[in-house]
Amino acid sequence: MDYIVKSSRGSNSDILANEYAKGVKEAGHDVELLSLKEKDIKYYIKAYFTR
Repeated sequence: MDYIVKSSRGSNSDILANEYAKGVKEAGHDVELLSLKEKDIKYYIKAYFTR
């Protein structure tokens, strides 16, 4: 299963993600659209600055 992360509803990115998912499904693949809008994502900043 593949995942496509999409943006807020009705945005250009959302429309593009939906159309892409439609094509992937038509090609016989499994796909799931994910929205990260309501997710609480924490970033690990230290790793970025200690390179």
